Amino acid sequence: MRKPAPRKSVKQAVKPVANACLRSEKWTEARRILKEYLHIDTGSHDGLKKINDQYSQIMPPLRKLYRENRRNYVVIAGVIGVLGEMCVDANLRDKIYEDEWLPRMVSLLEHKEGRDSALEALARLTAQRVAAISQDLALNHFEKLYSALLDSPVDSDQALKVIRIMGDVLMSAIDAMDPSTFAKSLTQTRVDPRRFLDFLMDRMQGTTLVASTASNEEIMLVSALAQLYADVVLSTPRHLQFFVACLRSSSLIVRSYGLRVLRAICCQEDGTYGLDDPQRIHDIRIRGAIQQSMGAETEYDHRLRTLLGKRGKQYYDPRTLLSVWDIVKERTLDLDLFQFGIDISQAILETKQATFPFPFRRKSHLYPFETWTDVLPHSASLLRSSSEFDKADIIDIAYLTSLGKLKDAARLARIAAKRSPNVGFWYDVISESSSDPSESLRTCQKGLQCPNLSAMIRYNLLLRSSVHSWTLALNKLNHGRPDDVSWNQGFTYLAICHESLRSALSIGPLDAPGLIVVAELSILVNILIHGPDLSSDLSEIEPILEKARVLTDLNDCLWEEESISSSEDDCTMVKDIVLEHLQPASIKWKGFIQSTDHCVWAERERIAHHKTPCAEEEISGLVQSFQLPARPSFSQKTMSKLFSNIPHDIPLQSCSWCRNPGAALLKSAACEEELYFCDQICEKLHRNEHTRHDEPLESLAALA
Repeated sequence: MRKPAPRKSVKQAVKPVANACLRSEKWTEARRILKEYLHIDTGSHDGLKKINDQYSQIMPPLRKLYRENRRNYVVIAGVIGVLGEMCVDANLRDKIYEDEWLPRMVSLLEHKEGRDSALEALARLTAQRVAAISQDLALNHFEKLYSALLDSPVDSDQALKVIRIMGDVLMSAIDAMDPSTFAKSLTQTRVDPRRFLDFLMDRMQGTTLVASTASNEEIMLVSALAQLYADVVLSTPRHLQFFVACLRSSSLIVRSYGLRVLRAICCQEDGTYGLDDPQRIHDIRIRGAIQQSMGAETEYDHRLRTLLGKRGKQYYDPRTLLSVWDIVKERTLDLDLFQFGIDISQAILETKQATFPFPFRRKSHLYPFETWTDVLPHSASLLRSSSEFDKADIIDIAYLTSLGKLKDAARLARIAAKRSPNVGFWYDVISESSSDPSESLRTCQKGLQCPNLSAMIRYNLLLRSSVHSWTLALNKLNHGRPDDVSWNQGFTYLAICHESLRSALSIGPLDAPGLIVVAELSILVNILIHGPDLSSDLSEIEPILEKARVLTDLNDCLWEEESISSSEDDCTMVKDIVLEHLQPASIKWKGFIQSTDHCVWAERERIAHHKTPCAEEEISGLVQSFQLPARPSFSQKTMSKLFSNIPHDIPLQSCSWCRNPGAALLKSAACEEELYFCDQICEKLHRNEHTRHDEPLESLAALA
């Protein structure tokens, strides 16, 4: 009987194929040879599924080829090229990363013979923006990407490949970690932020980009860098003009990137808009009102009234504030603290800040109060004993708020809202304490639908709704695509913001806290919505510009009374930057602006037939008819076509939970719908999420 031929060792098996790769002299040909040798097909769904099944048999010869040919860059590039094509599948991508192939891909960037292979592999590895991979590249390998970029001609395809990778890496890393921590780590490398930004600006301001469809890649990278190096951008007019130029694009995504970055580099550390301190301004108002009632108007009061008189009669009614003083004077005489509770609860609804600490003149053993603020809990108890529960809760909430106990106040407001859901005051308090913009916005919408809202409560809810919907709109528009749920949500948040601002600006008295933010935000939202349809001098929104100027004068006057300068908040900074640079940016960046009309984002918008809300009627209709789901629905069957640089697109099913594409996804047997998951963990997370019935965003007809 004939004996079987002895099995060749791995080393013996890979040596002939390595020699064949060396003779080919091109890494693309080496990649083809290796795939034939391994009997794998990376260009089809079935081929990738087979690689998933045989991964443990495929990888040993690839590792051996890499170890034995470290100086043969054609072979190394071929190996990396094969791995890069495998990364189109999320499961294979994760395995390749866990096997520590990322440092090997990056090291190949140093050698021109294999740089294209490394760039193609890294592009596929980072395309899905996996947080762990992006952070690894950003913290440990970013300097090598930076060197590869500067080593490329400014207008070359190779530079564009590096830019695509760096953009994906930075945007994902910034979303997953503290930008200041990342920026600090980059200071320990040879990355020069100013030179880096100038390189990108040279690309985008050059003539080669006018007919380009890839300018979105540069925008993403510059946007990420700007958030890391805000001081560099703010000190360089050319950099600021670039982001302002984005606002002249016909693409809503490009415009939203420009505004989001300007907001980020001007934003305070807590990521919120700096509103004027309501209590401080309230104290100024009520002091002036009391002085006026006693015939002792100060020079400041005279200046303030003169300013308001020149600009119209719409300002805060001093009688509302004086009513608080009248209540205190009257109850000081009779000490009817039950009636004080009745009166002050109504005053709280009208002004919210009705807990001014007037001294309590009738202190005794029976009434051991230092100020009338200390009287509030006692009055609330008297009201509660007479079943005046709503009024008692209003007073207790105001008292807790005056002590800075916002969480306790919100907890009490939630309990009260279950008992009396039509009192808008509860939702004002709850929305103010919420740290989740989406949740706070939903609460504001509930409050705005309550009957008999006082002007101040309605204004507060509209102000908060405007700021939160603005934040959510920019986030959704930047992270979504025109053909997915996230984009639709961002589009609707923008409409909500526009409608809330319009209403707040129309009902808010000139000296209402935060009205200057409403006016300035209205300018930015109109620019974002209308884009190039507005002239560069913004004459179409001149009434809003004029009101912003009035409010700036008034704001300065209020702060001057306190002998301090008004601190410029981020909304004011963004508005000032836009108004200063809008006209020069329209001229100097004309070529870039034209190129964005043909970028990938603009094409997607056109294909999806999305239309920006150019008329108030359209916005109102959208706001009233659209309901945002608590979470995007992923029940529909989706196919991912991820990589434009692959010779032919590979249709892969996407996980119904995490959205990762894969050829070996598991079909769920527990769901009536046709759903696919990476594993049982994703299936369990999806099932748990969809068993909760979160309340959808209500119709916003109350804003009209």
